[in-house]
Amino acid sequence: TAEVMIQYAASKDLGSSPSAGERTHGFYSALASAGAPFDSIGLSFYHVWGAFDVAQLCMLRKTAQALPDKKIYVIESAYPYKFGGKVPNASAAEKMHMQFPLTPGGQASWLRALLFTVEHGLWGRGAGVSWWGAEIIDKCSHQCGALFDSSYVALPALTQRAFDSAKGSRPSGGVVCPPLEN
Repeated sequence: TAEVMIQYAASKDLGSSPSAGERTHGFYSALASAGAPFDSIGLSFYHVWGAFDVAQLCMLRKTAQALPDKKIYVIESAYPYKFGGKVPNASAAEKMHMQFPLTPGGQASWLRALLFTVEHGLWGRGAGVSWWGAEIIDKCSHQCGALFDSSYVALPALTQRAFDSAKGSRPSGGVVCPPLEN
């Protein structure tokens, strides 16, 4: 049986506002109330669109409590490895509160933190992460988030080391969300 996932652009909603997570919760609750047959939650989660910290995934707490049978995927994410697009320089990066440096290593750190949090931090429901635009090397309209440099040489985020860290101890920026209330 095919799994049905409904995607929501959650980056801004899971930001640091007092109502963080409310729109996401309202969207998925309305789907469930309408009887929509879906198996999992799919989130767009980008720093350049408002998801300033991987810990903001914990803002899904209310949704996770209300929909205990739904798996959670970060179905769309990326992190810039260099300046460009919405983050053209160091001043813009500072204003955007980038969680990690805009370097190939910083991009790998975002991925490690994201993988760890999805695997270990989302109340046993984290099911996967998908990277958007891994191959887009010639255009940085929103962010330079490709996983290859301009010569198609793989960046550190594509190494086994980046993925292995999700299995070990908590990486920088990785979180385990507080337990759900009964």
